[in-house]
Amino acid sequence: MVGVMHRQPAILLLVMAPALWAGNFVVGRAVHSVVEPFALNYMRWFVAGMVALPVLFSDRALVAQALRTHLLPLLLLAGLGIIGFNTLLYSGLRSVPAGAGGLLFGITPLLILLFARISRQRRIARLQVAGTLVSLSGVWFVTGQVLGNGTGAGGAALVLAASLCWACYSVGLARARIPLPGITCLALTIWIGLLAMTPALMLGVVAVPSAETMRQIAAPVAFLGLGASLLGFFSWQTGIAAVGASAAGPFLHLIPAFSMLLSMVVLGESYGPPALAGLVLIVAGVVIARGRA
Repeated sequence: MVGVMHRQPAILLLVMAPALWAGNFVVGRAVHSVVEPFALNYMRWFVAGMVALPVLFSDRALVAQALRTHLLPLLLLAGLGIIGFNTLLYSGLRSVPAGAGGLLFGITPLLILLFARISRQRRIARLQVAGTLVSLSGVWFVTGQVLGNGTGAGGAALVLAASLCWACYSVGLARARIPLPGITCLALTIWIGLLAMTPALMLGVVAVPSAETMRQIAAPVAFLGLGASLLGFFSWQTGIAAVGASAAGPFLHLIPAFSMLLSMVVLGESYGPPALAGLVLIVAGVVIARGRA
């Protein structure tokens, strides 16, 4: 009975994390005409970084050692997970509806599975090949829905590039084995990413939002920094610690489902049978591929 009591809150946390991450798609789409993708990404991580800053100070000895021994992996992780992923995603969401973006992102667990196997120099199993083909057919359905709405393929390509970025970040994080607690590693990569992005804003390469724009997007940015970033990460890590990574993995399939649902409720988006078929095929492909993970 005690084990059940521990498992139930963990499952709630594992559901909360995908819901928060799905909110990232909805917010990114909602403010796409107000703020540039790079600036939105910077503000998101600045909020998260300021809240997480005390963690860096409390673990400063460990942080200094990690910078000495794992600087290159940390730079790569910051480039992929902090700078690349959300900048590409927000750029794609300028022309792709939030729900469709979430559905396209649904292929990410499969990419992680394949990249992890390749990084271990293992042959890709037949079920993984079959799962890849099924998921790609789902992506084709979703892309067809996006193009059918009169949107160019560029936005869909950017969202898929963001998925590729996140898959590389996830596998790289596991392979790098940074000698830091999870939240400290996140805080450090956030600040590395912020330091790398700051010159683009200071030199005027990217336009700094006006004071009026900042007021308009204050609440969305707070959600991205506190909810989609820190609370989402905390919920996911806590859930994994309780039930294990293999049991937690399938909950990632909720991201495309939540993205579609939230986009319909919050943004008034609508999706026909092709998008629903795409969701089923993408998730089915990942499930098939995991049969020989």
